[in-house]
Amino acid sequence: MINDLLVDALVVQTARLVAHVVNRQGEVGLIGHLPELFQKGLMDELARLGVNQRVQAARWDRSLRSINAQANGVTKRMAAREQTVLQRVHRFITNEGPVTRQAIAVKFSNADEKVLASSLLWLVERGLVTRAGPRGQGVFRAVAQAATDQADEAELDAAAALLAVTLHNAGGLAREAVEHRLGVDRRSDAQTDPVRERRRTRIGQLLDRLTAQGKVTVDAVAGRAARFTCDRYHFGFNDSQRFEAALFDHFETMTNAFVHRLQAELSGETAGRSTGSTYHLDLQADDPYADRLAELVADFQRRLTGLRAEVDARNDAEPPSGPVHRQTVYFGWLRGTHPAG
Repeated sequence: MINDLLVDALVVQTARLVAHVVNRQGEVGLIGHLPELFQKGLMDELARLGVNQRVQAARWDRSLRSINAQANGVTKRMAAREQTVLQRVHRFITNEGPVTRQAIAVKFSNADEKVLASSLLWLVERGLVTRAGPRGQGVFRAVAQAATDQADEAELDAAAALLAVTLHNAGGLAREAVEHRLGVDRRSDAQTDPVRERRRTRIGQLLDRLTAQGKVTVDAVAGRAARFTCDRYHFGFNDSQRFEAALFDHFETMTNAFVHRLQAELSGETAGRSTGSTYHLDLQADDPYADRLAELVADFQRRLTGLRAEVDARNDAEPPSGPVHRQTVYFGWLRGTHPAG
């Protein structure tokens, strides 16, 4: 029973975090694909852990035939996103444009009007189509991909940082694996899913950008896909230009720590390689202990930053000759936002 409670609580808290990230995008944050993405990720990870289909069927409370159909259905829906109103509207405007709002309403008369309006707003806000005329009316025209591929330097820098973190934490990945890590299903194509295809194109551009900057190296060996590696990156959680990368780095590191602990528990190995502690202190706003806590956190950051610099300098001067084992330290400080008790 306690495990069931923990699983449900983890899902609720993860959904809470995702909701706040989505809300940063305002009205244009899409979430319709998230249930399928979560379901596919869960099924893939269980399979990787050696959980066979019969056991998965029991855990999903389905028959084996039903779970197979469910898995195939998820794969097909993720690979053929033309079923969404968003994708069909974009394709219609691209092929038939410029088109009026009335023509779009007639073409998609079977679609929910709110979904249709949200899809048009998302396409306009993302720069995939333009609208001439007042909201709710006007004429829509598709934007050439070359134009929509342009982004300001700050956005490119933030996206490149997220990609660098993904590569660094994984120890290097082929491009398809990078796309998979970032939720881009490689089985979709430009005709059925233009938005995903643009994301795949953007990932390629970011890999080229990082490689040109010397932040990512490419290991190209005949007979296999090129492998991209990011050996080093440094930025803080409070760096507003790279907040997305820092958030993902912290979240993935925390997840990895608990996954290692759970794997060690199942295998009977020692869990000493993954440790963590959480401390709660109830302090008043003007409490002198609050100042001591701030000093402790700042000192911890300074000492770790200095140690990391020493290790980096040593490794640059004397490259390790044997296997290297990455040691990761993560911590966060949540200042009180509500009364204790």
